Parts: sequence; C-alpha cells; structure tokens
Amino acid sequence: YSRHAGASRRNYCGRRSRAGWYSSVAATAYLKMYDAVVILGLGFTTQRLVRRLRQRGIAVYAVVRGTDRFAEFAELGVRLRSLVPCGIPKGAVLVHSVPPLADPEKSVIRTLIRDIAPRRVLYISSTSVYGAQAKVTEHTPPAPNDEKGRARVEEEEWTASLQAQWSSLILRSAAIY
Repeated sequence: YSRHAGASRRNYCGRRSRAGWYSSVAATAYLKMYDAVVILGLGFTTQRLVRRLRQRGIAVYAVVRGTDRFAEFAELGVRLRSLVPCGIPKGAVLVHSVPPLADPEKSVIRTLIRDIAPRRVLYISSTSVYGAQAKVTEHTPPAPNDEKGRARVEEEEWTASLQAQWSSLILRSAAIY
C-alpha cells in the first residue's frame, strides 16, 4: 500500500486502486464525521459499546478473529471484518480494546491501524499500568510491576506517539471481571 499520489497498486482486497483508496470501500470516503466507528476486538466492554452505538444508528465495523463467532452482532447490523483493512472505512474513530499481544500479532494490529488511518484512536488500557500504587489520580505516572502492565504502557505510548496521524485518548479501566 502506498500513500504516494498517483501510485496504483494492488490493495489488500486484491483489486487495483489509486493510492489512498480501496475500491471496495470507496463509498466510505463520503462518510461524515463520526458516521462510523471501528471497534478492534469484541470483548465484554466493547460488546456493550457496540450495542449502544447501533441503538443510536451509528455504523459499526468490528475487527475480530473468527467473524463467525459474532453472528449476533451481524444481526444487529455490525459489519464484521477480519484483520485486514479491506472493507474498513478510513478516517473513522477507532476503539482499540485488544490486550497487548506479542509479535507477529502485535505487528499485524499496528499495521492495520496505520492502514485504516483513523481520525482518532481510543485505546482501552488498564489500571494495571499503576502496579502496586494504591492511590492514583489522573496525574499518577505508570509504574507497572508485571509484564502485562509493561505491555499496556508500551501500547499506550505507541498509540500516543503517532499524534501527527491521529488524535488519541487512553482510558485506563479498572478490572471488570
């Protein structure tokens, strides 16, 4: 995939396209601000979010492994997609809820995020980034004391480091289970 003007290459769908456009989703170029939300991972929290968004008539694209496991959401009008940018609107708001993964999965997800060029990334992190700190505020710096917490901080830093490409918001949710 190339962003260079005038370049013509094969996109992830196998179709010829002009750089910056996927012919299978060219119609998404006409989306207005916040007309679509892309959800990366359909876990407990994002399943609830998806239901609320659909109740409000907002188009939702859910990027998941094993789309057949989420037939209930397809019936709600959620457009289920696999981990390739084909059929995912560019410039949408992205809610990233996938816990940090090791390579090669981490690289696949990061490449997908870059390729769909979201306008805003909301990353759902965890309070595990605070480690053993008992009292925290919005000003408390992360101090993870395990590998999961360190991986969350790394993902937060990656998300925030690309501010030139998108705006970001990091939510550190408490344990929900």
